[in-house]
Amino acid sequence: MADLVIENIIATADLHQPLNLDEISCMIPNVSFDPSENPTLVYRFEETHSAVLLAANGKISCIGTKTLVDSEECINFVVDELQNHDISIEPPIIQIDSLVATAS
Repeated sequence: MADLVIENIIATADLHQPLNLDEISCMIPNVSFDPSENPTLVYRFEETHSAVLLAANGKISCIGTKTLVDSEECINFVVDELQNHDISIEPPIIQIDSLVATAS
């Protein structure tokens, strides 16, 4: 029987409110936001080689993690950062949209 190895998980959530990405990009360190290239704000996590993408409509995606726990931790970290900067957000329901696995 082949062993499966998870290579990439894509998790999403909806914050159910619009976000001012220009304002957030000035408040939170370690984010990149260049609307001329990409309409989402990107928060990168070096430890897990992943990123959380925030859209102005309140949709949030986590890409590049290899465990469900890492996906949840990354999204919750960004939500906590927003809350720490006085942006009132309810904890989102996180769902796994897809995953890529290899068999060996």
